[in-house]
Amino acid sequence: MKKFILTFLIILLYTTCIKSRVCLENNDGRERNNSEDGFVYAMVQNSNGEDEAYIEGYKGQEKNVYIPNKIHNLTISGIALGAFSHSDIEEVYIPATVREIEVYAFAGSKIRNVNIPKGCKVETEAFEGCNYLEEVYVDKEYDVDSNKGRFIYI
Repeated sequence: MKKFILTFLIILLYTTCIKSRVCLENNDGRERNNSEDGFVYAMVQNSNGEDEAYIEGYKGQEKNVYIPNKIHNLTISGIALGAFSHSDIEEVYIPATVREIEVYAFAGSKIRNVNIPKGCKVETEAFEGCNYLEEVYVDKEYDVDSNKGRFIYI
């Protein structure tokens, strides 16, 4: 009987996830696209109504990742929640166009080195559980005061 109930619950959960797509992608209304170089991105509008993109994931095999300034003529302005979480990337170059790194963006990844561009807001826990993190390069004009405590969960 327990096996039947467990099987029923798994099927119910799976069906619910497929219908609502909550478990398969963020339920934020963003349409996901894939770039030729392995990035998953979503188009967003900034406060001026201009189209930009957030990196939502990475399907490539490279260990050293260079996030481009633009994908399909969309400026990359952010790295979304969980975009690189639990990934095998070891180093990431973040372009100056990125203004926000969301919570858990790199959580649990094998990242060793990262650069933080000037003016980028780093959400708390963006690098939580990054046990391999050795170096964080920060732009010399980075506003440390406005980001105080952001790396507390490294």
